[in-house]
Amino acid sequence: MSQTGRGGKRAGAGRKKGTGAFKEPTVVKRVPVSAVPAIDNFLEQLKNLVPTNCLPDESFLLNNFSSTHKIPVASDPVRAGYLTPAESNIDDYIDFNEYLSGNEKDIIGVYAEGNSMVDAGIDEGDLLIIKTNVYPKERDIIVVQLNEDFTVKRLHFNNGNIELIPENALENYPIIQPNQNDEMKIVGVVTFVIKQLS
Repeated sequence: MSQTGRGGKRAGAGRKKGTGAFKEPTVVKRVPVSAVPAIDNFLEQLKNLVPTNCLPDESFLLNNFSSTHKIPVASDPVRAGYLTPAESNIDDYIDFNEYLSGNEKDIIGVYAEGNSMVDAGIDEGDLLIIKTNVYPKERDIIVVQLNEDFTVKRLHFNNGNIELIPENALENYPIIQPNQNDEMKIVGVVTFVIKQLS
């Protein structure tokens, strides 16, 4: 039920839409009193997920490439199973600058190093396309600056604490659990992985 103030105008309560630490709408939820410390801790860490202009060395902004080169795209998918009759219907053309960035400004590319994320499909030398203007969600693959180093890991939340999970079942990489003495900033969320196969 809405309330109105003097003169029939609606009485504003709280912040304007799109303001506050997270620049997005909020919701009200009831939580047990015992859960408040863990939630407060989680929200405090979430504030550190704000994208920064600190980028890994040799990263590059996709929107800096002004040239376009459109590649024909066939309308029929290629099966990875049984052979099907070949067709050559060209329905569209794709410009990879536009496809990868969606015309957004805050998209960067960076090359992966190491093999801690091979089970997520990320191998050494792969080109990671990263969106820097979004807040990461649980299970997003993110690029993080932790103190002086950059890493790519899967994001988890455990009892209000952030965990950066490697994905390589054959090697014993540790789960990274940043603490209050660490300086952690999220560079962005990995949206595409580009591989060179030959």
